[in-house]
Amino acid sequence: MIALHNARDLAELAKVAVTIAERLFNLDWVVIQICGPMTTGGLGNEMLNRKRHGAAIELALKKGHIIFDQRPFESKLRELKAKISGTEYCQDVLDVFYQTIFASGYITRLWILSGSEGSRGVAEEIKLAGRLGIGVEPLPQDCEPVPA
Repeated sequence: MIALHNARDLAELAKVAVTIAERLFNLDWVVIQICGPMTTGGLGNEMLNRKRHGAAIELALKKGHIIFDQRPFESKLRELKAKISGTEYCQDVLDVFYQTIFASGYITRLWILSGSEGSRGVAEEIKLAGRLGIGVEPLPQDCEPVPA
């Protein structure tokens, strides 16, 4: 298997992610991915959006939920995105990386952070989940980060 830091493109990085999602799925649990704005929408600032997203993941993990955590992939995604697209939003991240992960069948539910309405990526993830039969729900209130 390719190590995360050795992935040369989004397809290779997605294979690493699918392996991790498969391991979680094989625990016979519902595997949830928390979706929220990163580069578009949300708090209007990528750093603040990522901090809020991470806080939601931490709260959900503390509540005992099985979460597919995308944070370990962020640095490599930024590196690969810079090679593909000079724009803030990179459609290939959705079309290659997340499409592969969602199509694997190992992510069984998406939880959507409140305030995601203006996020292009979240809107695309919701559409993709619908096409693939993945359940989409609002993030439970007890996993919603408290505003700073």
